[in-house]
Amino acid sequence: AEGDYMRIFAEGREWLYHCTLAHLSEQLGSRVIRLNRSTLVRSDFITRIRHVRDKWEAHLKDGSTCRISRPHVKDVIDHTSSTEDVDSSKNLIARPQFSNFAR
Repeated sequence: AEGDYMRIFAEGREWLYHCTLAHLSEQLGSRVIRLNRSTLVRSDFITRIRHVRDKWEAHLKDGSTCRISRPHVKDVIDHTSSTEDVDSSKNLIARPQFSNFAR
């Protein structure tokens, strides 16, 4: 099923990985935080969290911005405020892949 494939972005590369987002989150443990139903990111890859109008967003070290869904806001704030500033040379973002897959 397409919903069981993740597109993983790390160290300037990307991979297609067959698993659910929940399973990947479990495997990676506390190093990652779920921002919304389709995105995991390393907590030390988040540079800031902003509340803009009625929405929350995470600004990432690569300059991109990801929406934080309401059910995950408290966890993201708690998790990012408690993480140490560690080596972030191995950046990680994982998103489900719903489009056609490259072969």
